[in-house]
This record gives sequence, structure tokens and C-alpha cells, in this order.
Amino acid sequence: MASSAAPLVKVMRIGAGPVGTAGNDLITPVGVVDVAGTITKVSIVPNAVITGAATNNRKHTLYNRGGAGAGTTAVASRQYVSGTNAAIKVATDLTLSGTAADLVVAVGDVLEFESLHILTGIADPGETVEVTISRVQSE
Repeated sequence: MASSAAPLVKVMRIGAGPVGTAGNDLITPVGVVDVAGTITKVSIVPNAVITGAATNNRKHTLYNRGGAGAGTTAVASRQYVSGTNAAIKVATDLTLSGTAADLVVAVGDVLEFESLHILTGIADPGETVEVTISRVQSE
């Protein structure tokens, strides 16, 4: 009997923010991973326009904190420098880590989204964070 592989996709979704004023940060738990696999996409859907700035800006990062909740693996990020913007209510992808091992998640890993101000920062209007985890299941 021949076996085939079918991709399985799980999307974790959470609302984050708004952060408030430009100089504030926010850490939002996305959740605990319940299916082992590989993160294939991280995106945000902002509640308002995010307009990048040359020096004082903001960075969004998704971290895998591991099973103990203390890891520091950056899975994906996007810094809103001059010319890097995000449109209101439009999905904007974060750049995935270039290291394949950073994208692998295990059951029980804790994912966390961070909105960090750079220097004096820019405001963060809040967003929906979407994390796509893919795996292949043999049938």
C-alpha cells in the first residue's frame, strides 16, 4: 500500500495591543503550541496604519519561549523603519528567521509576541497576530 503525505495547517490567532504612546512596549502571549511542526508564516493585521520612521520606530517580534516559557528564540520580526509600513486591516507578514531550526516548534512551546519601541518609538495601534504552523502527516 502506497502512503501519501497531506499537509496539516494550524493557525494561532490573538489580539495584541494597542500599546498606547510611542515609548511603551507590550508583550502578548500568543499561546501554547498543541501540534509539533514548523512555523511557516507570521503576520499581523493592524487596527490602524503603522508608518515607519527613520530613527525612532517600532519592532514586532514573535518569540518561541520553549516549554519552560523562558527561551529567547526569535521566530520572525519586522522593524518599521522609514519606508516599512503596514496598512490598516491588511495582513502584513513578518520576516521569518533564516535559521530553519528557529522555526521548529514542539508541543508545549510557548509563543509570545513583542511590540518594542526603538529609541523614542512610534505608536502601535494594536493588531491581530496570526501564526501558521505546518506539519506533514503520513496517511
